[in-house]
Amino acid sequence: MKRALGLIALCVIFITSCGSNSSTSSSTSTPQLSVAISPSSQQGIDQGQTVSFTATVTNNSGSQGVTWSVSGSNCSGSACGTLTNTSTTAATYNAPASVSSALTVTVSATSAAKNTVSASATVKVDPPPAISTTSLPNATVGTSYSQTLAASGGTGSLAWSVASGSLPAGLTLSASTGAISGQPTTSGTANFTVQVTDSAPTPMSAQQALSINVTQPTMTIT
Repeated sequence: MKRALGLIALCVIFITSCGSNSSTSSSTSTPQLSVAISPSSQQGIDQGQTVSFTATVTNNSGSQGVTWSVSGSNCSGSACGTLTNTSTTAATYNAPASVSSALTVTVSATSAAKNTVSASATVKVDPPPAISTTSLPNATVGTSYSQTLAASGGTGSLAWSVASGSLPAGLTLSASTGAISGQPTTSGTANFTVQVTDSAPTPMSAQQALSINVTQPTMTIT
């Protein structure tokens, strides 16, 4: 009887031990490989400009790093831009030298050890800013005047300024909206050049020569 009880106790200990080992084994999993890219947020640049990217691979025992690629929904090949200075951890995206409209591309870093694991970031490439306003209407002394300059292209917000010359006395140019407004105080023709500058990492600008002729109000005799 004692012998039978001893055997039962040994079996219980053995089963408990095996269960514990099995639980420990099942709870221990292989760390997941992952890729992170920086910068990860969308980058905005003008044509011909560049963005530098880095990639980090976590749990990459072989330290194989990543491979790089660039693609776009409305472009292909070099029309999407190119990658230079590529390594297993970094790459430089080069935007096309010229674009006629905004272009969005995706730069991807793919694990060399497991090509189903990757990370990506987007880059928006814009044409340089261009001013489409080529002339302005006359103004009248003492009468409110308001005209907004128009521009296209450029990355991010646009800032306006007077590059040379001066506006008619009494008128000002809004840096944020491009609106010329106020009440002229003196008659005559003012010649000036306006400039618009975008907010790309390396800002680009455009200029346009303009003039405003300010006349005296018409006298009415009754």
